Amino acid sequence: MNKEELREGLKSKVENIKNGKVKSEIFNISRPPEDFGDAVELFYNDQEQCFKAVVFDPQTTVVFSEEKMNTIEDACSFIIKTVK
Repeated sequence: MNKEELREGLKSKVENIKNGKVKSEIFNISRPPEDFGDAVELFYNDQEQCFKAVVFDPQTTVVFSEEKMNTIEDACSFIIKTVK
């Protein structure tokens, strides 16, 4: 899967969150236990009209940070950059 295919798949999932079809979505790459990497859970806040991304360790569920984004494109870019 190339980056454009990945971005289109993400865009569809992010649009589903914004449209209320799903409450949230977790974006993560499966890794062996010895490899480290972050996961992102994405929500949409209708009142503030923005996305909220929670960055966490998928093995321990420790939350590292929370970020807000306004557009679908910003959310997709953030997920790609964070999850790698």
